[in-house]
Formats: sequence, structure tokens, C-alpha cells
Amino acid sequence: MPVLPNTTKAILLISLITCSAAIYCQLYNQSLRDAQLRHAVMLQQLQGGLASIAGKAEGLLNGSEELASLKSLSDKNIVTYQTIMNGSIKQDLAAVDTLIPDDIQPFETSFGQFSDQVAKLIQSRSQLVQLESKREEIILNARVLAEKGADLAVGIHQFGATPDQIAATYELALQLNRHYLSVTQVFSDSGRYRALELGAVSNTLTNISTGPAATQSAILRRSAAQLLSDIESFSQTAAAIEELEQLKQNLNQQLQGIQVARSALSNDIHSLQEAVTSNRSLSFPLALAAWLISVSSALAGCLMAARASATAAAPAPVPVPEPASELTSGYYLSQIKTDKNKLMNDIRPLADGILYLRADEHLEST
Repeated sequence: MPVLPNTTKAILLISLITCSAAIYCQLYNQSLRDAQLRHAVMLQQLQGGLASIAGKAEGLLNGSEELASLKSLSDKNIVTYQTIMNGSIKQDLAAVDTLIPDDIQPFETSFGQFSDQVAKLIQSRSQLVQLESKREEIILNARVLAEKGADLAVGIHQFGATPDQIAATYELALQLNRHYLSVTQVFSDSGRYRALELGAVSNTLTNISTGPAATQSAILRRSAAQLLSDIESFSQTAAAIEELEQLKQNLNQQLQGIQVARSALSNDIHSLQEAVTSNRSLSFPLALAAWLISVSSALAGCLMAARASATAAAPAPVPVPEPASELTSGYYLSQIKTDKNKLMNDIRPLADGILYLRADEHLEST
């Protein structure tokens, strides 16, 4: 078996090394592209989650039926975001910032702002649920106050109180009725809450129950005192009604904030998707270059090996003398001498025989 020259061995070794490098680069590039495509899919899922959250959030203005769905969507979006940002060992997925050279800080900031707005909206709606659970009780208490105020005004008028007391009690009855309508409108989202002026109400009822001009009817005095106590108790509930109204205003503001944050986040997601899908690693051109070098080296090595094998198998060539340009050429002169000696050796016996024949003829003639 012919022995390959060292140069051929070196070329074939280079081909083997570059082939290994090409395979590694190709596998790395394939893994990178797979991770980028998976991130692109998750970013698209995140984009769809934004639209779903925005739709569910709109429904929270009219009720809490969508609250559980909104929480679930928000949690799912956060999990997807964390997988994009931090990667996943379970899914064998690297973080997105290791796949692209672009800065992902805008995406991180906009997602944080959007999530904060959604969390505030969920908190406000949850508080509203707690307050609205007392809706019937609060409306009933407000209606009872209005009915007691009307009964007191009728009683004062029938008993024959002073005109000022009659006018004051009727004015109080109107205030309590308007207050009841205000409470109803707040819970039906058709108006704002107008709290009672406790100072004026207290003066009116005090004058009827314990003041110098108090009515002479003990029943009316007790009714006025009880109504004042009920109004003061309801004033503690009024804080919850005002909070309810404020929360509803916050809902509107938070919905607007969600729309603004969603628009910014959607743009950042789109930019990140383009960066992920368009980024190309150096491993791809390196793999191509390595394949070209490997194939070229292999072909060159095979050609050189074939040539070396053919050279080793061929017989040694017979040296052909150069044609003589002169008669005194060393090779031809030696050849002539050799031929001459052979010729002389061949002629000598013949010459000797001719001489013997002539001698015999002469002897016979004499």
C-alpha cells in the first residue's frame, strides 16, 4: 500500500477539521433559528393576550363577570413574558436577549407599565365588587331615611307646628329624598353622589327635638332624634359610596391608561419580533465557509493521494540515451568497439579455415 506524502495527510486533516467545524456551526445555527422562531411565536401570543385583556377590561365598567377571566389572562401574559425574558430550562429555551444584539429595555419598560395598569384595574374592580355587595343594604337605608323624613314632615304639619318648623321639616324631607335618588344613581352609573349636609340637617332636627322651639309632641321629638341618629350612622356609609364613585372614575382613567400602555407595548413587541426573525448569526456564513474549505481540501487531498498511488505503481523508466551528435560520442564509440570485437571474433575462425584450404590446394598441385 503506497504511503501518502505529508502534504496530502495535512490537507486531509484540514478537511476533517473544517468538516467538524461546519457541522457544529450548522447545528448551532439551526438551534439558534429554532429558539428565535419559538420566541417569535410567544411574542405573537403576547400580542394576542393584549387584545384579549383590553376587551375584558372594557367589560369591567358594567360588571365584574369578566374579572376572573381578566386575572387569568393577565397571569398567562406574565408567564409568557417571563419565559421570553428569562428563558426556560424545562423548554430548553434561552432568554431573548442572548439571541439578538438589540436593546430590549423598551420592551421591558412598556410591559411593566401595561402590567401595572392592569393590576390597578383589577384592584379597583375587586374593591368595587366588595362595595357593590352592600348595594341593596345601602340603597334600602337611604330609602328608609327618605321615608322617615317624609313622615316627620307630615307629622309636624298635622300637629300644627310653627311655619318655620314646617318649612324646615319639608326642606329636610326633600333633601333626604334627593339623597336617596343620588345613592340609587351612583349604583346604577347614571349620576354622582351628593352627600347630606350634616350641619344643616342636625340643626333642623335638634330644633324640633330638643331646641327652645321644640314641638310639644313627644312622639315627634323622639322621631326627630331617631332620624338624626340614623343620618349620622348613614354618614359612615357615605364614605364607602364616595369611594365607590371614585373607584368608578379610576376605572375609566385606568382603562384609558391600559389603551395607551397597550399601544406602546404593541409597538415594542412588533419591533422585537422583527429583530428576532431578521437576526442572522455568524454561524451560518461560517458553516458555509467551513463546508467549502472542507470539500475543497478533501478533493485536493484525494487527487494528491491518487497521483501518489499511480506514481508508486508505475515501473521504473529505462533511460534512453540521447542521440549522438558526433562519431566520437562516448556511448557510440564504446558500442562500435564492442561490435568490432564481436565481428573480429566471428571472422577469425573463418579466416583460419580459408588459409588451411589454400595450403591444401597448393600441396596437391605440386
